[in-house]
Amino acid sequence: MLTTLERRFSLSSMQLGLISSSFEIGNLLPILFVSYFGARGHRPRLIGCGGIIMALGTLLTALPEFLSHQYQPQTKQSLRLSAISQQDLCQHNETGPPWWDTTPVSSARECHDGNLKGTQTRLYLILVGAQILVGIGATPVQPLGFSFIDDHVTKKESPFYFGILFTIMLLGPTVGFMLGSLFTRIYVDALFIDTSQLDFTMDDPRWIGAWWAGFLLCAAMLFLFSMFMFGFPRSLPTAPPSPSPLPTPMQNYYSMPEAEPHGPAGPLPISGPASAGTISETDLEPVQMMRNGSLTLTTETESTETPSVCDQLRAIPGETLAILSNPVFTCVVLSGCVEVAAVASFSSFLSKFLESQFGLTATFANQIIGLAVVPSACLGIFLGGVLMRWFSLNSLGASRFTIIVSILSISIMTPLIYFGCGTGPVAGLNSHYPTVYNLSNGEWPIGEQAPCNMECGCESSASKLLCGADGLTYLSPCYAGCIHLNLSMCLCVDGGAGELGASAVSGKCPNPECQSFFLPFIGLLCVSVIFGFSNQTPSFMLSIRSVKAELKSYALGLIFLLSRLLGFIPAPLISGWAIDLTCLVWPERCGSASGNNRGACALYDYTTFRKVFVGFTLGLKLLALCLYVSVQVFLLARPGRYSMEDKPDELTLVRRRVSKFVYNVGDQELCETVETVL
Repeated sequence: MLTTLERRFSLSSMQLGLISSSFEIGNLLPILFVSYFGARGHRPRLIGCGGIIMALGTLLTALPEFLSHQYQPQTKQSLRLSAISQQDLCQHNETGPPWWDTTPVSSARECHDGNLKGTQTRLYLILVGAQILVGIGATPVQPLGFSFIDDHVTKKESPFYFGILFTIMLLGPTVGFMLGSLFTRIYVDALFIDTSQLDFTMDDPRWIGAWWAGFLLCAAMLFLFSMFMFGFPRSLPTAPPSPSPLPTPMQNYYSMPEAEPHGPAGPLPISGPASAGTISETDLEPVQMMRNGSLTLTTETESTETPSVCDQLRAIPGETLAILSNPVFTCVVLSGCVEVAAVASFSSFLSKFLESQFGLTATFANQIIGLAVVPSACLGIFLGGVLMRWFSLNSLGASRFTIIVSILSISIMTPLIYFGCGTGPVAGLNSHYPTVYNLSNGEWPIGEQAPCNMECGCESSASKLLCGADGLTYLSPCYAGCIHLNLSMCLCVDGGAGELGASAVSGKCPNPECQSFFLPFIGLLCVSVIFGFSNQTPSFMLSIRSVKAELKSYALGLIFLLSRLLGFIPAPLISGWAIDLTCLVWPERCGSASGNNRGACALYDYTTFRKVFVGFTLGLKLLALCLYVSVQVFLLARPGRYSMEDKPDELTLVRRRVSKFVYNVGDQELCETVETVL
């Protein structure tokens, strides 16, 4: 979808990266307050409110298409002229104004370009603002949703449920890519023009699909499912704990009928050597509550007063410091941030990479990502949760697991640097123009101009690539020396046997050898993704099991805050900036002389592009591996201090509460017996 936006609104890779990061920026702004105060509120309703905000932002994302001009005119002739205009052709003008200016003054064109630039800037800002709004709406979903689930399952079962949840979350992108591939088959202006009049198909590089349709559908679905969240209670009912075998007096009571809980003879006496009293009805109330499943846990230090908002705000810095002072939590979260950065940068430009390296269409690239890459990530996350539950991995085991799968993922991804193609021969850029135009004293030096186009007055750079009949790619119809709109007479194209003025077609010349690398690339990538994503559930469990239970929701907020601040937001921007550095030809646009508003790159150095794209991801994954090793070192040094996994869960606290009740009766021997059994 990003490549479609790139061509629709003439955006650079860095601008696309900012759109990708806008969601994370919006998610970053309120996440600490939502995770801290939301844990004390009605979490399902807060998630529902966030879903409605997401629906509004998704709807606004599609708005620029309806505020902008049509991408193409309506008739065949105008479509052809819009693809290759008269100004793009070779113009032999010896006198008069410059070839590109057909009016005495060029102010009309400058005014048009200026208006177009301003319109595109406003549309771009709408895209960024809409994604920020979507990010704000998504804020309650993860920290409150994860804590809500973790509060209603046991510690042993939570990795399995988190694995399912992560897998379902990745099914969303899978459906999104499939919808993208479906809607890009529909012409972008299908609502406004008769598409039967188009003289090109979706395989043509000029084709732009209906990118906006998926956002309208998702907005409606978000609003619908958000309504269901308002039907959930504040907390889900839990099954009462199964009673454990008790000593004889308590067991006898526990099995008594409801109608006569103390029997006809009054209070139950305590038998045994230390029986100095009886158990009254008041004393037995906690046991009765436990049997009815209505026991509420309390502590002697629990306060009935609700702290004010100011008190809670003052407590945030101290609780933040307490959480971040745990080196296991900090290293796990930082490693997760680095992994997130790798995934964000790779996924943002994977479709663009597949299109450039292997000559795929945007539709087919989205299908490959949706049917192969994203399901591999789902499988990896699910396997990680299943293996943790199957082997009952503790913190040390989970740490070792993350190290092993990270090493495997990096090892499998490394060869991908060499799976791809080069830029291919481009006349005037990395290849000579055909030799029929060589000077008598030697070859004409490599450059954009040659004797065949020297009098054409071509712009310094261009964006409408042509593939000549000689197999060379030309920067524009002008540089190819084309004098007709149908590209049937291009003076620089060698037709063979000394024939001058051969034909050309739009687009870069394909490289058949590139297709042979495609299947091995996808196969290795999917295996690497499976191993890479299988450490998500173990690392997530490591982080939430290293903090106290009462700080769990806030710790989740910190995790998502740092992952966006250090991962999701900067990674696409840095990756997009690095990819822009590999561009060989930028289009000539108004304002591009100053380095701004350059639009979409016309031609990349594909070899450098591949090394930057894959190498940046590998570097981040290596850094994450070092942090996982640090976690292992800290756990081996002091395992009990940095992990809370051995702390009692709610059921254990219930049983200890009953034990404490027996102790208060005054029978020391009976208390010790109950403690041993429970």
